[in-house]
Amino acid sequence: MSAATIVFFDLVGFSKRPTAEQRELIDGFNAELARLLRPHLCPPDGPPEAIALPTGDGIAVALLHRDRRAWSFDTVTKLLLAIDGWAGADGGRTSVRVGIHNGVVELVTDINGRTNICGATINRAQRVMDAADPDQVLLSEEALAEHIGTSKQGRCEGPFDVLAKHDLHLSVYALKVPGRWRTSAPAASRRMVVKLTDLPKRVEGTFAERLRAARKVALVQLTGKHALPRLQEDPCALSPDLHTLRVFMPHPAALAAWGTPMPARADHEKYLDAWRELLGKLRRDRPSIDIRLGLFSEPPYFGGSFLDWDLPNGHIHVSPYLCACGACQPRTVRASTSSGWVAVPRPSTRPISAPSTT
Repeated sequence: MSAATIVFFDLVGFSKRPTAEQRELIDGFNAELARLLRPHLCPPDGPPEAIALPTGDGIAVALLHRDRRAWSFDTVTKLLLAIDGWAGADGGRTSVRVGIHNGVVELVTDINGRTNICGATINRAQRVMDAADPDQVLLSEEALAEHIGTSKQGRCEGPFDVLAKHDLHLSVYALKVPGRWRTSAPAASRRMVVKLTDLPKRVEGTFAERLRAARKVALVQLTGKHALPRLQEDPCALSPDLHTLRVFMPHPAALAAWGTPMPARADHEKYLDAWRELLGKLRRDRPSIDIRLGLFSEPPYFGGSFLDWDLPNGHIHVSPYLCACGACQPRTVRASTSSGWVAVPRPSTRPISAPSTT
């Protein structure tokens, strides 16, 4: 085993080019890296200090930390400057994204009898690279700590919470390098993944655990017949560190316009009074919590729970309904972004008005 700095290069849009262009591009790219790395790839004596792994549309360079000594980051910077100059030589048609990560790798002999590497470190480096925009260099937290230091010294922007492949949440930093390299928040920081789940409407299981841990909670309720009893009966259902609680309900005056039957409207009034009573008690018992009750004047078409929605690994569970009265069976949708789990309801035929709060 050996520690290594992995610099993972990817040629953006490589597979969309004609075959002849692909060969010309990869030949030029390989030649540029070989010119810079040859003394380390094939030293005159001793084992290689670096290993280059072609990936088809790029190269992963493993800079091995021999004798427990990390590489000077100036070497990485020179690589980036050279590749930037090479990519810019064709008038900006070629873009490169780069991910850098540090960790332990396993040295193996591949089927061609050459030294190769494997392990979680190179996999993580690829995930960091996947999150980068074209013409952007992203560092993992481990690479930042190893080569730059947590103070960043003005050499990075971030951290940015990104969602990589396989729903992997990462904290990354954009490296400031002279040339065309971008330092803005990568698009992966706004990435979303939507999934159907079998989340129960009742406050139980993992949902109850998340609710108990969340510092920010917002509930969109048509009635609250599942959530309300749990919150009434169990004082520990909410986190002791809770600082924001929002509950949104349909406005009573709007129910008639939606065609809601009178018995259901009477039940709604009872639930609304119960929510007011519960939230009032919470205000008295825990005055530090910002508590508000919001009323929709037009149908929201969904119920949902928003738990730490603006933080990594936060959750939003949304149950879209097929009609405004809520009589139809919902389907629960879960969606994930780099800043947590979020979801977008199915489009409605009318916009949702801004709720009033009390």
